[in-house]
Amino acid sequence: EENAPEVARLATLIVRDNLDSYMKVLISLAGHQDIRSMDWSAQSRTLGDEKLGDGFLALGIASPDGQARYGDGSSADLKDRSYFQQALKGETAFSDIIISRVTNSPVMMIATPIRDDQDRPVGVLVGRLDATWLSAITDQIRWGQKGYAYAVDKKGTLVAHPNKEYV
Repeated sequence: EENAPEVARLATLIVRDNLDSYMKVLISLAGHQDIRSMDWSAQSRTLGDEKLGDGFLALGIASPDGQARYGDGSSADLKDRSYFQQALKGETAFSDIIISRVTNSPVMMIATPIRDDQDRPVGVLVGRLDATWLSAITDQIRWGQKGYAYAVDKKGTLVAHPNKEYV
């Protein structure tokens, strides 16, 4: 009982470290000249060149009106999504686990501003992550012989658990 809070705190740090890594990838890519150009032909070429080996299912560009185009050819209207709105204000942001409007499956979205030469946000780079990345982390965390880790969101919804049927 005494160690459980410490294990939970360490697990939180591991999850946050992984999330920070995904955010750093997007922030770096948002600084690429082709992405900053806000020219879809140059952007799509660059997005197509990205290997997505960093865990992203898709990368896309959203214009200030919220219309997003992804390198895989899909599109979505993100104007009502809080992560998009935060990024358009200049902050890198991420969503809770949500159901994707494109894939209709659980995902986490990360968004970062695309800035012009005067450092003003002119668009948003978005990355779609399969929500199972959380379970992949929690599955590695054990406590004692039978203990395991799971994650719940702020609404109390189970978002990561060794038994995927519970998620």
